[in-house]
Amino acid sequence: MSNVVARILKQKCVYWPPAGTGAFDAFGQPLSGTAQELDCRWEEKAENYIDAQGTERVSTVKVFLASDVQPGGFIALGALSGMGKDPQPAAQGAIEIKAFSKTPDRRARVFLRIAFA
Repeated sequence: MSNVVARILKQKCVYWPPAGTGAFDAFGQPLSGTAQELDCRWEEKAENYIDAQGTERVSTVKVFLASDVQPGGFIALGALSGMGKDPQPAAQGAIEIKAFSKTPDRRARVFLRIAFA
């Protein structure tokens, strides 16, 4: 990771990747993969983004990351050790990732990764 990117990622967040298409629990809630702790910069602000269908939407949270994440996954601010024992993201106050962007620098060595939720 670039020193420039590393300098802004001073917070921790927990990411639950999507378990796969059509994976739901007994209550119809989407299942998630194993939680992962990531370095991030969490900003709570309204920002426009384009979703997978090409529609312009407004996010409430913008998260800068050093790792790729997937739309449909969930993300919560805080360390993994601070999360409760319930493995479901909703129980941890997580929000769904609606869009993800990954932009390379001029030499494609460093990427700016942003999740919109």
